Amino acid sequence: MDQPTQSSARSTAALGLLTAAIGLFYMLLCAGLVPISAQPDNEEPRWLGIAFGMTFLFGGSAVVMQTIFGDGKATAQRALAAAPVWVRALYHALCVGIVVSLGAIATWVAFGPGPRSFSGSGAFLGETGGRVAFGVGAALIWIVLAAMLFAGIRRLLRRG
Repeated sequence: MDQPTQSSARSTAALGLLTAAIGLFYMLLCAGLVPISAQPDNEEPRWLGIAFGMTFLFGGSAVVMQTIFGDGKATAQRALAAAPVWVRALYHALCVGIVVSLGAIATWVAFGPGPRSFSGSGAFLGETGGRVAFGVGAALIWIVLAAMLFAGIRRLLRRG
């Protein structure tokens, strides 16, 4: 079996920067700070688009940080072990931000006001089925966030 090829640090950082830039652009667009010729005709709140953009901004930024400060050979959990404390703290804050923004989006889809339209192979369940699926996903995301925070607090207390 062939070994998967490793991407170069330069291409990884470039794609991380591109992802972060797309997220920042989308956040600015949804905040109304980027002028566009036609305003979208939707009912979704602006914060939803900002949360969507944050997911990409934080994800791309985390990839860039891991590429710059990681050793390239370590597992994802230990990639920043040799990095300064502030880098690790910012990296973990970005990861928490990703989970929070995904949780906010899934929670709004499940419980937010207004009708929802779902398509795809699971669409036969209709709006209620889609909302239930997003509700279950949102609950799982918030459980992951709680586990991340619990593990982080335990790690801090062990050091102190």
